Amino acid sequence: MKKVIKRKLLVTICMVFITSLYISIIPWEGLLAGFGTRVSIFIAFLFFSSPFLFLYALPVSIYSDFVSRSYRYRWLVSLLIHIGFSSILLLISPILFSKEAINYYTFDYKIFLYEYTYFNFIAFLYWLVDEFFIRLWDRRRK
Repeated sequence: MKKVIKRKLLVTICMVFITSLYISIIPWEGLLAGFGTRVSIFIAFLFFSSPFLFLYALPVSIYSDFVSRSYRYRWLVSLLIHIGFSSILLLISPILFSKEAINYYTFDYKIFLYEYTYFNFIAFLYWLVDEFFIRLWDRRRK
């Protein structure tokens, strides 16, 4: 269990940098207009993505390892858990962060076009880096 947690911590640290780099490359139209350069966007999201990845993605990833360990296609079950939990977070985020009452406009189609794709791609990258570390550590053991 210690090896799993150690590997997951390394994956999460790598993903903090990968996520910040990924978000700083995406051309955000109005949201990040206050930041001057891509470097300042990278640094800002380095600090903003860290709590999310350590408090949400890390436990989900540990849970996915625990659940998928007994399946034949472990990698597929793990991928579905990573994508599923990122989708759940995205679906409840308008409810958590909405200042007005929940209505039809809270669930705008832009959520599914923009944020859904970005969040699930980050979850896919997290899973991919984790699978890379699993393969790397398995080779190291042999």
